[in-house]
Amino acid sequence: MGLRMAGKHAAALAESLAAMSLGPEDEALAEQARGLAVRLDTEVDAMLLVRHEGHYTTVLRGLAARSDLRRAREAADQAAARELEIARLRANPGPLERLREQHAADREGLRKLSARQAAQAARLLRSGLSVEQAAVKMKVQPLYVEMLLASDEDAAG
Repeated sequence: MGLRMAGKHAAALAESLAAMSLGPEDEALAEQARGLAVRLDTEVDAMLLVRHEGHYTTVLRGLAARSDLRRAREAADQAAARELEIARLRANPGPLERLREQHAADREGLRKLSARQAAQAARLLRSGLSVEQAAVKMKVQPLYVEMLLASDEDAAG
């Protein structure tokens, strides 16, 4: 049997435990792993060394499985919390979202009003009125009538 580095199993276990996500309920298993790591670092009998290594790997596998399960549970809890927050925001929109919705509704209303006014201006011009007469009838400036007709032509073309 070759010369082993003193404390290598205990040091590796300390690093592994630090990287794992373990709770207080896993402390007994972690303490068992620490005890086995100390035995592995100090044992000289080959038969006992093999036996301790088997126990040590079983305990480490159990700790890793618990750590993975705990991380998966934490990730699922975070995802559920995010979904709950998104649902809450959808149910109770903030002032900015309400302002966006109002702005969209206002733009749609203005678009419909402009379309109605453009249709009215086109009807008045088809009936033989001039742009100025149509503007007086609609109670708007003649330039606005021309803009309505231009926007109506753009929408049609």
